[in-house]
Amino acid sequence: MPIPNRYYESVKGWSPKALDGIAGNAKMHPITDKVRQVDYHGHFTAAAGHALYTARTYPKEYWNKAAFVCEPTGHLVATFMLERKGSDFTSRNAWNLLASDDEWSAPIMAEVGPDGNVWVIDWYNYIVQHNPTPAGFKTGKGAAYETDLRDKTHGRIYRLVMKGAKPLAALPNLKDATPEKLVATLKNDNMLWRLHAQRLLVERGKRDVLADLIELVNDASVDDVGLNAGAIHALWVLNGLDAMRLDDTAKFAALNALLHKSAGVRRNAVLAIPNTKEASAATLKARLWEDQDAHVRLATLLAYADMETSSLAGMTASMLFREENTADRWIPDALTCAGARHNSRFLRHITGTRPLLNQRGLEVVTIVAEHYARVGPAEALDEAFAPIVNTNPAVVEAILNGLAKGWPRSKTATFKAETEDQLLKLLPKLSPSSKAQLLKLASIWGVNSLTKHAAEAVKDLLASASNEKHGDTARVAAAKQYVEFQSADSNAVDEVLALITPVPPLPSPRA
Repeated sequence: MPIPNRYYESVKGWSPKALDGIAGNAKMHPITDKVRQVDYHGHFTAAAGHALYTARTYPKEYWNKAAFVCEPTGHLVATFMLERKGSDFTSRNAWNLLASDDEWSAPIMAEVGPDGNVWVIDWYNYIVQHNPTPAGFKTGKGAAYETDLRDKTHGRIYRLVMKGAKPLAALPNLKDATPEKLVATLKNDNMLWRLHAQRLLVERGKRDVLADLIELVNDASVDDVGLNAGAIHALWVLNGLDAMRLDDTAKFAALNALLHKSAGVRRNAVLAIPNTKEASAATLKARLWEDQDAHVRLATLLAYADMETSSLAGMTASMLFREENTADRWIPDALTCAGARHNSRFLRHITGTRPLLNQRGLEVVTIVAEHYARVGPAEALDEAFAPIVNTNPAVVEAILNGLAKGWPRSKTATFKAETEDQLLKLLPKLSPSSKAQLLKLASIWGVNSLTKHAAEAVKDLLASASNEKHGDTARVAAAKQYVEFQSADSNAVDEVLALITPVPPLPSPRA
């Protein structure tokens, strides 16, 4: 889940789409035909225990790229290899880490153990899927059919060691570990131990380790896959100790981490630094909005969505015009969250530019405009609408669609005289549907200089709805807007339906 749900909840009138899977192929590859499944035969149906390989005991091709997915019905643990795609990932079923021809074998979890090897829990159960109930069996608790071949007692744990692996050094012992040892463990090559050390340092709650933590953050080195794990964990310890607010040296080290050679460190620095004016200024100075790494840009936008500084609106708007952002799976959602945070100034920056936006970019503008309509102060419309007359028509339409969808009918607005003049100049340039949207809003806002043009807009919409050359989609859209515009008129629906509903053909005479 790349974007926490709270960001979606902060944008009024918007909700996230379903989180799609990233597996390119859901087929499994058992080594026996003794497979019992009740659905999705030959595919993953009881997939469980997803975990990434985050140690260094296995070969390099596993490091931070191999995900272990158990399929107990197929008696196997599959290795899915992750491949980056912008801020998203795809995956492919590359090989089985473990597969058995024992009909009782049922792996349900595969995790990196303390020694860097993969440890597998085998439920060891002949019947894995509980339902539906086969003929001749009785349905019991939890809709599971009753059978003596389901066992809840005899599980197994396997430890998978690579052939020819070098003997491991002694494992860390963090019981009663000194603060110095805990800090040193933040650099361990197994994330299991790094996370334990990070937790213990935060729970300890003492800042006598700041100098050592800052030294880790300032370490500019990277490993064979471009990471500096010690710096990342040190940042989060500083965050957990609130040291970035209370200690200037810790704060400056964290801000400097925005320029780190490792994209992972830059990304975590953006997310860990408290939302202050200094932090927003530092992210702007570091030009993280145009970072080559999509995950850094995504994290930067989420940070913008939490920050108060209005100067971030311009950077958010400018990111909307870059194809690498709007073509991404997740960055447009982050752009929406950040744009909504700085809504009126974001819309002003959008209306003050002429470049074209693609369809995904226009969708972002519409959602931000709807959010502004629902929560924004009406007086800020002057700021957002000031340059709108010179804006690309598609952007104007996107803004008007969002405002019309979200603006409450009871909420009026007042404009400066020059803003009304801008809107009057804009009106003749709009399509019939956009013109209707603007006039609908004007009637709610109480802008009399615009509402007198309503009759002309209604005429245009009726003409569009009745013109067969426009196609059914365009005609229905015009009809819907006409009905919305004329909502007070009870005859409006019947009037439009008569225009767009084809007359049924006469029945053929009987032979």
